[in-house]
Amino acid sequence: RPSHPSPAAAAFTAARSAPPPPGGAPLEEPAKEPAMAAMTAEAEGAAVGASAVVGELYTSAECNWLVFYWLCAWLVGHHLFWFLWQCGRAPLFPESTLQRYRCRLMRSQVYCAISTVASAYLLAQCGWNAFDLLHKFSPDHQLFFTMAVAHWMISIWEDMQCISLLGAGLDSEAVLVDANIFLAQAYLTHHIVAGFGFYMINRLQGCTGIGAFGLLYELPVLMMNHREFAVLCDPRPAWMLEKAKMEEFWYRYKFAYVIGRIIPTIVYVYSLLFWRDDLALISWGEVLLYHFMAIFFTYINYQLLNVLNGWYASDNRVNNKHLEAQYEARVLSEGGTLNGENSRGKDQEMGVDDDAGDNVVNEPEPVCDEVGPVTQANQLKEVTEEEFYKDSGATYEPGVVWIEIDGIAYDVSGFMDLHPGGAATLQRFMGRDATEAFHRVRHSLSAKLMMQKFAVGAILKKDAKYRIFEQRQTFDLIELLKPMVLGAIGVGLFYPYSIYADVLAALPPDAAWASFLAPGLCLCGVLGALSVGPQFMQSPFSFFWNITWHSSVIGVCWPLLSCGFLLIKRPRPAGLPWFTPSGAEFVALGLFLAEELREQAVETKYWSWHILIGLVLALFGLYMRGAAEVVARAPEQTAGAALLTVSIFLLCHHTRSSGKAKEAKKVDTVVGVFLGAFFSALGLVALNWQGPAAKEAVVSLWRYSWSSFLCSIPGMLACLVVASEMFSKCYVFSPSWAIRAMANIFGIFNGLSGGFSSYYWCMWVAWYANNASVSIRHRQHHDELIASGNFHMVPSHFVGTRGLWDTFRAACCAAIWSLVHAPMRFLVNQILPEELRVHSFSLPIFDLGEVANYGVAAYTAPTHSQFYRESPEHYEVSIRHLDTSTQAGRRDLRRGANVVQDLWKDKKGESVKGLVAHLMCIIPNVGGTQLDKEIRLACWQTAEDAANFRARQRSTAALAAAERRGGWKGLAEPHAGTDAEITMRPMSKIRHQDRCRDCFRLLESMQMGQKAPKKCSTCGGKGREYPFF
Repeated sequence: RPSHPSPAAAAFTAARSAPPPPGGAPLEEPAKEPAMAAMTAEAEGAAVGASAVVGELYTSAECNWLVFYWLCAWLVGHHLFWFLWQCGRAPLFPESTLQRYRCRLMRSQVYCAISTVASAYLLAQCGWNAFDLLHKFSPDHQLFFTMAVAHWMISIWEDMQCISLLGAGLDSEAVLVDANIFLAQAYLTHHIVAGFGFYMINRLQGCTGIGAFGLLYELPVLMMNHREFAVLCDPRPAWMLEKAKMEEFWYRYKFAYVIGRIIPTIVYVYSLLFWRDDLALISWGEVLLYHFMAIFFTYINYQLLNVLNGWYASDNRVNNKHLEAQYEARVLSEGGTLNGENSRGKDQEMGVDDDAGDNVVNEPEPVCDEVGPVTQANQLKEVTEEEFYKDSGATYEPGVVWIEIDGIAYDVSGFMDLHPGGAATLQRFMGRDATEAFHRVRHSLSAKLMMQKFAVGAILKKDAKYRIFEQRQTFDLIELLKPMVLGAIGVGLFYPYSIYADVLAALPPDAAWASFLAPGLCLCGVLGALSVGPQFMQSPFSFFWNITWHSSVIGVCWPLLSCGFLLIKRPRPAGLPWFTPSGAEFVALGLFLAEELREQAVETKYWSWHILIGLVLALFGLYMRGAAEVVARAPEQTAGAALLTVSIFLLCHHTRSSGKAKEAKKVDTVVGVFLGAFFSALGLVALNWQGPAAKEAVVSLWRYSWSSFLCSIPGMLACLVVASEMFSKCYVFSPSWAIRAMANIFGIFNGLSGGFSSYYWCMWVAWYANNASVSIRHRQHHDELIASGNFHMVPSHFVGTRGLWDTFRAACCAAIWSLVHAPMRFLVNQILPEELRVHSFSLPIFDLGEVANYGVAAYTAPTHSQFYRESPEHYEVSIRHLDTSTQAGRRDLRRGANVVQDLWKDKKGESVKGLVAHLMCIIPNVGGTQLDKEIRLACWQTAEDAANFRARQRSTAALAAAERRGGWKGLAEPHAGTDAEITMRPMSKIRHQDRCRDCFRLLESMQMGQKAPKKCSTCGGKGREYPFF
């Protein structure tokens, strides 16, 4: 919520937000009367007193000396800290790269510890309000910030000395380039920006919250340095080689990452929403520093996630290798042999076997398994239908022959003469679907493996119906929306620092209405000059020759749009509560309502009553928050909303309905922007003749310094981006889509600034009801087209918008559900007996209909199972039914659950020999009956391993004895061909497939039952080494 500063802070605010003096004096040296000068000096003194907490601040020269002293201290610490930590066993002046790297890590640990404590100290000293985090400055801040400047300077020198070790513990696959070079460049950029940021905070003596949270950023680095020390150890410490301890380390690191990196980002976003008035009072230099540092390091943290995943994957691989070595040593110590010792050599490694083949081949074998040089070794890609038909030549000799099998495009141009059936067989299916003919022949396994060499990729066919989360149009729409969203964010960030906002704040409350239009007309003129000025200078007369009725309408609406935008941003009169509606909310409601009325008047077929709920809730929320008082005391807000609503509505519909070609519409838009700037200039000239107040408003526009004008340029450019994107979406999509997009932008930004308190929740519900109404109408229209087989006629932006809306709803509901069910599940599991627990899904699952029965499945696999060299040979599937309609059946269910729990605990243990994986499913009340179904699927290396396990399990023996005695009354009797328990085994060997990391093709052994090869026979890339099961 808006901050409540102290009296000193209020004086500081008054001093910085004082309006410019009349009389045309420049802002750098304003003309002051003696009484005003005394008041200003008193306010400035109060502000200076409020900004310094304890003692007198260091001068600029003293700060430079502090940086020099810290440089000397860190340089000595680089040599001394590691030497002391090793009790003198390490050299004081390291010679090798490894020793220098360890000195770097040790000095970094000392800095991170000091900075974390300093951050806690500085944040504890402030009152956690906007004034303290933006303006409060003390000698303590200078001391710690100069320490940070010196640290980053020394860090650059340290990194240059040990570049070859910066990527230790990080595979180049994680960053796609050399890890050492990548991290060296990333560290250099980070160190320069961080050091410059701390230096500028000291110079400006503001934005202290950025510096305090910057010190807190080093909290997770403490743990990462600890890992770096472990990576450099040989052998590595025990905690890094034990799976549980390694996972615990990364869990703690994630917690530190959230505290040190995520919370500062949350505070920054919070400041954008609730500290807008306070941020508007800081200087333009502080504005750039504040937003640049926050956005830059938020982006760095986002990119760091990929590196963290690489480090985590590297630690997992090292851990797995250690476990594999332990497993092999244990097997050899027990007198056994490692599976796969007599492997079939390099040919089998590459997936080639001279003895390959199976017994179900009804066609001649191909001429050879290797088809000479591979010409299709590129990565698999998505192929559009247009590309598929275009690249399938009309004739065999000069063209390229592509065929389709199971939705995959294959380029068989190099296989025409090698096909056993001849080239005519493939040429007959050129550019066609050959799936049915291919499967009718029943090709051999070797032929299917050979096909991977000619695969191009999956064919993207036109959608026959809407499928949630699968629509490509959603991702395309997100990319197209990025400029508009970023422009809107830029308007929110940089508009408060526009000189026109200062002009609006400086106007007296009783100024004439005409004077309120001056800033908007000036903004329209400046934006018009920036956008079409270069084209006008090249051919000025062409603009006048191309003036049409449509361009004239755009020229009139453009100044109205600019004036309305600035009017809704005018500060509200003093005394109005912070939660009263703003003009932007009126704009959002007006655009939604205007477009709904137009659409209902044109098309009433798909009407939805949800729109009435949204309208009633919106009006109720505005009334309860004092909309009537805003209209009475701040009429410029209502007038600005009306101008914005009318101008946006007319601009969007007029540009699309002109009936001209796209290029002609673009010319009309450019000429219209020029006319808008021209009309704005005429309006400013006319305002000079309307009276002293209007003339003063126009003259005041030119009193500001160049620094204030330059600071306003980002805000003006952001406004230009949003306006241009609005025009673009009218052309590419539709006017209705563009209007609703603008209404959503206004509504969402205002909703985020208010949260859910003070009847803001009514606006959120109204916003949802309106969008739901539009979604329901589109869904009805889509269903009709799907039923008629014309879904391809739906515009792509309609499908993409529906997919985006569904994704948004699913993400919000999943987040709410996670917040609700996770604490409840934890609480209930703490109360339940140790043998029981409750479980719930964290993400929504697909609705399979009323005929589907949902249950719970649990999967486990011993760690050593991934180290088996040969494929498993024994599979077991058992299905059991229990009748719970009787008391005996329910008792047997509980007894069986205990037996299954014992089996489960035994099977998931690392000591179970030969177990590859085990999956158990429990489905209650199958098919609406009172039968509980239990399905167990187990995978073993050999049948002997499974038999030995069952023989030594007492619980299994007790279960068999109970069944023989007839003690299990609840077992369902065999009826209708269904037994109480069914055990099944595979009829043939299992086909195991893998994927190539480089070209994404399938990898499969030439012999059934064998594990997939580790390398791709097409491109030579490594496989992903998926588990057996």
